[in-house]
Amino acid sequence: MVPGEPMDDSRRILDYLNRRGAAAPKDIRLALGLSRATAQRRLAQLAREGQIVPQGQTQALLYLLSSKPNGLS
Repeated sequence: MVPGEPMDDSRRILDYLNRRGAAAPKDIRLALGLSRATAQRRLAQLAREGQIVPQGQTQALLYLLSSKPNGLS
């Protein structure tokens, strides 16, 4: 990330979830002004990386920050 550039979408999603605790994909998308495709890509990437955890299915899907502490067992 270049200094002075806006925060990237993934960081914005993580910050949003940190403030909210959990959120539906639609709420994340609308709050951050992301397209549906962009939100889906970023959420899938963050889930693959283990930074967020999907909970529930389809209409009841929520994303939460991973509860794994950084560097602790």
